[in-house]
Parts: sequence; C-alpha cells; structure tokens
Amino acid sequence: MVYVFISHSKRDAALVGRMHSLLANIGYEAIIEEFIPQENRQPIPYMEIRNNLQLSSFVFLFLTDNVVLTEYTKNWVMFEVSQAASLQKRLFVFERKGTPIPYPIPFLTDYMIFDDTTESFLSIQWIAKKASPSIPPNLITAGLGALLGLPFGPFGLIVGGLGGLILGPRDAETVNIPRITCPHCNIQFNYYSPNIPTFACPSCRQWITLRTAE
Repeated sequence: MVYVFISHSKRDAALVGRMHSLLANIGYEAIIEEFIPQENRQPIPYMEIRNNLQLSSFVFLFLTDNVVLTEYTKNWVMFEVSQAASLQKRLFVFERKGTPIPYPIPFLTDYMIFDDTTESFLSIQWIAKKASPSIPPNLITAGLGALLGLPFGPFGLIVGGLGGLILGPRDAETVNIPRITCPHCNIQFNYYSPNIPTFACPSCRQWITLRTAE
C-alpha cells in the first residue's frame, strides 16, 4: 500500500477530500489528520504526525491562501515540512494559481502550480503514480537481458544485462519534466508547470524565468 501524507489547511477540506478520492482511485491511501477517527488518534498530536509521516511514501503539501490565514496553521505546516525533511521524504508542493503566497517552503523536492480544474487534479494524480516506488522498466529489461546471456557464461551475463539496460524502455514523460535550480537560493526541484515559465521560487519566493529554446 502506498500512503500519501497530505499537509494542508483545515479550511481546504473540499480540496483534500477530492484529492483523497483521486488517490483512492489508483489504490493509494491518503493520510489526512481530519479524516482520522477520534478513537484512532494518539494523545500527543506531534507524535501522531511524525508517525504518520514515517508511514508515508511521500508528502503532498497544498499551499493555498488558507494556509497563511492563521499562525496556528502556518506553524503546523512548517512542523510537517521540517519532519518530512528529517525523515528524508519527498515533498511535493502544490501552490494554487494566482498571486504567489508569501510563505517560503524549504526542503521541497517537487513543485506544481495548480487550479481547481479537473485537468489539474488529474495531473496531480498522475504525479502521484509516477512518485510511487517501482522497478524502472529499463532495469526489468536488464534482468531479462542477463537471463538470456546466462547460457554464454559470465561474459554473456554481463553483456546481456548491459544491453537490456541500455536498450530498455525509457519513461519519456518523466524525462521531459524540467529540473530547476533556483538562481537565488540554489535549491533544486522538479517543476510540473512548464506552461507557466515565470514563477516565484517556492523556497525563497524570488522570481524565476525558464529559459526557452532558441
């Protein structure tokens, strides 16, 4: 089972409820604090959050205006971000389209600007599927190549494995995702909204413009 920890504002219940359904459709379990039955809650909230983060494969943070509406929410979200970093969890930041939210998120690994369209949520579902730990297709073909080379001894085993690795299928969709290095704070992250070439870095909130091919 793939578990996804959802960091968000309680005021975005409709948004995370929709995400809960989309993740369930691909066999994932979303961990959302408000959805945990009272009888299953632990007595110390921060320990419960840490335990749930440990259980999760990765973290989705939905950055909206509601997150910065109260200091209470801002503090808990930053606690979840810091815990995710200490546990070396992949952190996806989904920021609602519009004026950049003045709330820097350090330690992120992936970033997307979203809106409330079906297309945008399906893109997030696709990202979740790509983030799930799996065996890369070219490693599978490497294993098959090695198996075919086995009758020819150790040399055949090596050549077959290398051939399968090189000639195996590539995930073209993943390869085409831009890898950004912020020129201001040097943080690196995958960027899933290349159709928006100018945006504020989610870590330092300074502007970045993607280079276009000449």
